[in-house]
Amino acid sequence: MNTTPVNPVNREIMRYDLEVDILSIFLKEGKAVDSKWLDNDIIILLSENKEPLEIEIHNARQKGLIKILQQLQQYLKPYPLSTKPADK
Repeated sequence: MNTTPVNPVNREIMRYDLEVDILSIFLKEGKAVDSKWLDNDIIILLSENKEPLEIEIHNARQKGLIKILQQLQQYLKPYPLSTKPADK
């Protein structure tokens, strides 16, 4: 499977789902076929070749990550943080 880095011009690189308090960071495009839990709240989604495609951080608001990202938003203006629910 060929995976390519996410192009931030055409695709979001981060999304925060307020309903479930999950911050997703998209690293590469591709189909996730496996996942690895780093701890109770952090999951890495992997491709067939075990390449990381996405990082999910559960309880992101509780960890203070959303506040930090909002403060960093001035540096990330070309790549806004989406706060829409994840596609289901």
